[in-house]
Amino acid sequence: MPSSHEAQLRLLLDAFERGERPPLSGAEGREALELVTGLYASAFTGRPVHREELTVDTPFYHRPGGGEL
Repeated sequence: MPSSHEAQLRLLLDAFERGERPPLSGAEGREALELVTGLYASAFTGRPVHREELTVDTPFYHRPGGGEL
C-alpha cells in the first residue's frame, strides 16, 4: 500500500507556491501527530497512553517506536 506522505506534502507545497494557507494548520497537524504517537506508544507499552504523557522527555516524543535516535 503506498504512503500518503507524498500526497500530503504535495498539497502543502502547492499551497505555499500559490501563496495560500495549507489545507490544515500547524496545530491540526500536531494533533494528528499526537494521536498517532499515542497509538504507537500504547501499542509498544501495552497500556493506554494519554496526550499529557507525550512530553519532550519521553522516548515516543522523538520517535514513534520509542527507541534511541
